[in-house]
Amino acid sequence: MNRLTCEVETCRHNARKLCLLSHIQVDGPVADESRETCCASYAEHTKSSQNSVDCGCTASEQTDIHCSAEHCVFNGSGKCRAECVQVGCCCAAPTVMSETECRTFQTKG
Repeated sequence: MNRLTCEVETCRHNARKLCLLSHIQVDGPVADESRETCCASYAEHTKSSQNSVDCGCTASEQTDIHCSAEHCVFNGSGKCRAECVQVGCCCAAPTVMSETECRTFQTKG
């Protein structure tokens, strides 16, 4: 399990910068930098969608992270090995997963 903080306030799984999901998927199989990755588990919080905060789930710093970013130094056979991971966004208020990114991504060198 990884320590995860999330800056994506428009995601329905975000509860005070913690994720309500027990595991997430980070995508970006050919990414060479963080902006080429995304949180594939992102789901926009809308008025018509059920907010995960209301589901009775408990937010935790501990999240299992599956990762397809093959060029990331922390990727170990599809699992993130970084101790502390930050998910963020490349715009003020993302509405789709492609506007999110794994800010912990580091290119293998």
